[in-house]
Amino acid sequence: HYCPEGTYTQTICRLGFFCPNATIEIPCPVNASCNSAGKQTILECPAGFFCNISLAEDHQDYQRPCELGEFCPAGTTQNSRAPCAAGF
Repeated sequence: HYCPEGTYTQTICRLGFFCPNATIEIPCPVNASCNSAGKQTILECPAGFFCNISLAEDHQDYQRPCELGEFCPAGTTQNSRAPCAAGF
């Protein structure tokens, strides 16, 4: 929860954002996962997935599985996906 500036009412931190304290709502970084409302911390995008907030409609679904033949370690973004080495 956080209190938007100029208000006295607590608001739940929105999807795609995190609220590290009671006064601010920060957009989730592109290599992280903020896929539920009310987040106070961010999670690194898990291995096998890529994250990119710009792919999401309303910040709700931006963690996507890597495609067959791609290598996606933890923290992978849309632009850092890599093809698997030959034979893998």
